[in-house]
Amino acid sequence: MGSVFYSMLENVPVTVEAYIPGEFVKYINNDGECTDSPNEELDELLKTQCHSHFSYEYSNKELMILDIQGSGYSLYDPEISTSKREVDCSKSSNVGDEAYFCTGNLSIVGINEFKRQHICNKFCQMMELSVLV
Repeated sequence: MGSVFYSMLENVPVTVEAYIPGEFVKYINNDGECTDSPNEELDELLKTQCHSHFSYEYSNKELMILDIQGSGYSLYDPEISTSKREVDCSKSSNVGDEAYFCTGNLSIVGINEFKRQHICNKFCQMMELSVLV
């Protein structure tokens, strides 16, 4: 994944990503929607979907890395969707309920949509990933 820089601009938090040359492609949205490709053998697309699939299986179905975009193999700005949307922070502080990671975490909605659309590919098979149901 590429570099992301965090700063403040007029008291507003901002993130700046390094410029990546080439054509920008959105491979997977944070809502779990998989991008269609005119070339179904596009390795970048297949590998990003395998990466999302792997993250879900490796985390024991607790999270999935989604919202993957970039140019070629230069990828950046992913989102993490969790099987639970919020964590109760009240036990350790007076903060109350907070979203895991950030508001881009569409939780089980993103995970279920990815599972609905994803078709295991040659990379999923090479990694011996289970079929998503």
